[in-house]
Parts: sequence; C-alpha cells; structure tokens
Amino acid sequence: MNTESILRILDGLYSKRSSFTDEELNAVDTVIFNKIDYDDSFMTIDFNDLDNFKNLKEIIVQNCMIDSLAMEKISNCHNLERITFSNCEVIEDIYSYFSNISTNELYFINSNVDLSLVPGYYKLVYLENMHCTSIESMGVRIDVSHCTIEDIDCILTSGFEEVVVSKNQYEKFKDVLPLSGKKIIVMQGNGQFIDKDVVING
Repeated sequence: MNTESILRILDGLYSKRSSFTDEELNAVDTVIFNKIDYDDSFMTIDFNDLDNFKNLKEIIVQNCMIDSLAMEKISNCHNLERITFSNCEVIEDIYSYFSNISTNELYFINSNVDLSLVPGYYKLVYLENMHCTSIESMGVRIDVSHCTIEDIDCILTSGFEEVVVSKNQYEKFKDVLPLSGKKIIVMQGNGQFIDKDVVING
C-alpha cells in the first residue's frame, strides 16, 4: 500500500503496521486519495492501491491529477455507491471510463471536469463551484445549488427528473422554473435539511 491518505485510514482502523489481511481490507468501504496533507505538503498517491479493496462503497479523490490510470482503477470497483472528485485536475481524456463506472452518485467539486463529456445515468449528480453550460449525464436528481448559474436552460433541458437550486437561484429564475416540468427543489438553508425544502412541480 503506497497511498498515504489510505494508510491513515487503515492505521485508524487497525493500528500502524506494514501489512493487512484480505479480511481487513475487504471490510473497508471508503477510501480517500488526497495529494495534499494538512500542512500543504504533498503525499504519495497510487491508484493501483484500489486493487486491494473488493467491497468499496465510496471513493473520494481530493487535490489529485486525474488520468486514465486513475479512472481505469476506479471503473474496476463494481460496488460503488458514491464517487467524489474535489479540487481535481483532469490531465488527459478520461471521459470514456465513465461509461464503465458503476455508482449511484457523482460529486464534482471545484474540478476542471468537462460535464458535457460525462455520460451515464445516476441517482444524484452534485455540483459545487463547477461550470454548468452543458451536461451530458442523466438521472434522477442534479444539485446545482452551490454553483454560479448564468443560464438555467442547460440545467432544465438536461436529462434529470429533479433539479436542486439555491434560494438565490430560485429568485433569479422564478419565472422559468415552474414552467420547466421538472421537479424543482429550492434549498432554504445549508442544504442539509431536505425535509425543509420548497418543492415546485412535485
């Protein structure tokens, strides 16, 4: 195991040592690849480490360069429920791998992912500080409440049944949103209280 952020997870679970049993590795359901340490120093990352985990439900990738090797290894994890890319930079064409990724939820946060090239059907696509001019993927719900949206049409014409917007976004596009035919969910607070949202067309 080479990835220092994953070793920290294992150390927390099993105490520091140089090797782990298959049973221990199979019990891990979440791993984090983070290139930047708490003191802003760089840590070792090796996406080949994903070969050691057979029952992952969630992969979090932070502050990393995303290339075809990383995406190939991620696409080989077949039990995933959530993948997060946060502060990541795509450094080569990785978009064909999304067709092979098995996950219910995709989170893109402040990353240079071209959303017009990300295929697939998802229960949730969450976007934060992302450029939303064209979206290829489809699914149940897309959350753009943490993005700056200049033109809501590209969101409303995307293949999602439900659209989550912020209160400010709703005020900006309130004449258009009710006419969309989509279920519109307006976040009232910090996005954590789904039961307190305002629902339009739903």
